[in-house]
Amino acid sequence: MGYEMEELIPIVAELAERYTGYESTSVTYEKANQLMEAVIYCIHEYETDVMEKTGECGASAEDRSVTEIASAERVSAKEAYLLGSRLVDAKVRAMKEMYHELIGHFHSYGNIALKDAVAAVPEFLKWYDIKYDPQNTILTLDYPVLKDLVEYSGIDAVYEYVRCICIEQRFLGRFPEDYVRRVLRAYSGDYEEMFENLCGIVLADAVQHILLKKPLDGSDVSESDRCRIQALLGMYSGEEAKEAVREIMRNFVREFYDDDGEMQRYMEKECGNIAVRAGIIGRQEV
Repeated sequence: MGYEMEELIPIVAELAERYTGYESTSVTYEKANQLMEAVIYCIHEYETDVMEKTGECGASAEDRSVTEIASAERVSAKEAYLLGSRLVDAKVRAMKEMYHELIGHFHSYGNIALKDAVAAVPEFLKWYDIKYDPQNTILTLDYPVLKDLVEYSGIDAVYEYVRCICIEQRFLGRFPEDYVRRVLRAYSGDYEEMFENLCGIVLADAVQHILLKKPLDGSDVSESDRCRIQALLGMYSGEEAKEAVREIMRNFVREFYDDDGEMQRYMEKECGNIAVRAGIIGRQEV
């Protein structure tokens, strides 16, 4: 962020006035820190948006209005904050729409962690404070998705989390529900209670069946099958084994998901983990 503290303090003071109902600018040290973080969060939202938009071609009029401000001259901290606040609000609205579309066809497949994670999103929307605490993620996001969200917070974290679950639901929804449940139960008899990613488990099962040239019928992968998989992938180096699994995934997505690029990018990392679980390479190589 290219703004000095002297540029930020007046914005924080104005926020403090609003917070106290214009009766005082005096707030606790903790609250002042929270408001400063809110200002920085919104400015970061603006700066991130500008970096993304300036690399795009054919941006809409709304998109250009933001990038033109940035390219014409460096905007003030106050302008960056206000534009960022608008972007935070827009992302909240976009996440609401994405969530409403998700729950129309959502399946937890009996997994409690996934069910609870999706059910908790309305609580985030209920308590999320766009003006005074936009950096607060509120939710613990316990169900593990395949994307590392450690760098995200606030609406950015929850938006990405819901987006990840939407991708997973698209993937899992291509299979009959009883098929997914059979695969999960074969993986763990108490899969309903586990805190593991369901999409990764089903993807690994699909890759294994394709490697073995067995039909995707929900049948178990036996110990002898696992030995065959290890032998097949063992012919390659660690990186080659990961690439072989990636190619299987890409071909599968091309054929059954209309070459969904977002899904392919989301599952890239998990392909390395599948090779790890097959015993071909060490986890440090993923």
